Amino acid sequence: MRITKHAGFCAGGPDWPYSELQGLDYPKKMEFLESLGHRQAACVSNAGGNYLRTLFMTATILGRAEFHDKIHGFKKPPYEFGWHEYQQHIRQIVEALKEANERVDANRDLDWTRMDAYFAGVKKFNAENGPDRAVQVLLCLVEVPPRMIIEKPLHLDAPSFMDIWHLYNQVHIKVMRAVVKRYCVPPDSCVRAIEVINEPDYNWIPDECRIELSLRPHAAPMWKYITELHMPQMPRHAEHNHTFTTDGGGVHFAYELDPSLIKVRTPEPVPVLDFPWGAKFDKYVACLADLHEHLSFAAKDEAAKANVPLTVVSGAVTNNNLDYLIRMHRARPNVFRFVDAIGLHPYHWPAHSMHDMDFVSRKETAGWTKSDPQEFCHAYHKRYDFLKEIAALTKMKNEARSHGMAGKKLWLTEFGIPTKKCAHANAGLAGYVNLFIYQRGEKIPEPISAIVWEDKWDRFFEQSSAEWMAANNIENILYYTMRGGGIGESTDEEHSNFTLFDLDCRTTRMERATFQRMADHISGVTGRSADLGYFDFVRK
Repeated sequence: MRITKHAGFCAGGPDWPYSELQGLDYPKKMEFLESLGHRQAACVSNAGGNYLRTLFMTATILGRAEFHDKIHGFKKPPYEFGWHEYQQHIRQIVEALKEANERVDANRDLDWTRMDAYFAGVKKFNAENGPDRAVQVLLCLVEVPPRMIIEKPLHLDAPSFMDIWHLYNQVHIKVMRAVVKRYCVPPDSCVRAIEVINEPDYNWIPDECRIELSLRPHAAPMWKYITELHMPQMPRHAEHNHTFTTDGGGVHFAYELDPSLIKVRTPEPVPVLDFPWGAKFDKYVACLADLHEHLSFAAKDEAAKANVPLTVVSGAVTNNNLDYLIRMHRARPNVFRFVDAIGLHPYHWPAHSMHDMDFVSRKETAGWTKSDPQEFCHAYHKRYDFLKEIAALTKMKNEARSHGMAGKKLWLTEFGIPTKKCAHANAGLAGYVNLFIYQRGEKIPEPISAIVWEDKWDRFFEQSSAEWMAANNIENILYYTMRGGGIGESTDEEHSNFTLFDLDCRTTRMERATFQRMADHISGVTGRSADLGYFDFVRK
């Protein structure tokens, strides 16, 4: 039996702010979403694929203003709120959670329209093309942490943290059951897999451990978690060292003080798995693990009631963040009990080099447990082939030694290679020698040092063969990302551009020869044939 058998593309969710929706009335918006689902299924199928990954939020069904903004819509981190103000916000959150629970229980004022329209398009494509060309959907929940709940002070007035957390959990459990019942159980369903919470290691950590999307990115500048981009700001030892400077571009670096008048001590680096990030960090991981366990059980249980097969995938961590997966298991030993696969996003840029093309390297990975957080990020975390350490755990028989991952498959629910051009967002980085990536045939401006995008993709297809993936227990690989939202978030002017197609989901950004290799790679996994005649190639 073939282990690696699924492949396809990632796409934005039904509630994505697509530029095409601007100015449309309601019927036209639904028409667009249905056509989008149809086009994206066609794109996957004609590339030889059989899986499409798309996203949803609890707020997709409960409403952004009605639910999301009341729980998450705060413009400063919890630690900046005064006692009285914090108490007022907690009351607001509790009322919002009670109302949301009541709405779900009564099946009242729930918005299924966008997801219904999108999946109608996918199902229409499947009905038109038959089972041999049909596309299945991996539906991924995107949920940010409720920071005001998690960081609620112990002695703040009632209700207690556990009472509030129970309300929060119940809302998400009920919505997950409703989603499975609506989109996974019916006979003509296209949703065959659920992913529980996208990139938890990137989102479910304290705000002061983050840089990207942080409300206060300069808080605790030398105490950033390994998911961040600036390795100098990750600690190596457990002592707080507040001696730092900035390069003028917002990146901080530690420096040594003149030792005069003080006794110099050289602190020992702390291995990444033992690193004491603190009680607040542990609370975030524990909350995520608790919610993850409940949601994965709810999805599996709802499908089992209807006797419907459903693959449940753990929340995919960024790159190959085995540290966070193990911390999840430490917090809740049953966190992976109800999942069938471990989700990963194994993007590749070891040692902070976008030019590295050794996706499957001879460099050893076994010594990772001795590395401190900074070294782990530098040498292991952002290596594509570091996933073999996670694969080794899934092949174990012992539940405890495998950190709950024994017997699971690996699903790479995002993998991609971006173009990265010297433009508006990174003009100040023109001197970096291992950062920029241009498409084949593009003129590379002076003095930029760049590699060719298609060359890097070609090297990936050579090294990550179907045989290598099968040997590492990989059951599914989904390429990120099919298209942008059309709102500037995936353009070379703004930042790294991972899009594979134009907005039509048909015109490739790759030149034909490399896209042929991608289609061959996908077909080699799925056993299906690709139809390149369906696609348009801008650069012949």
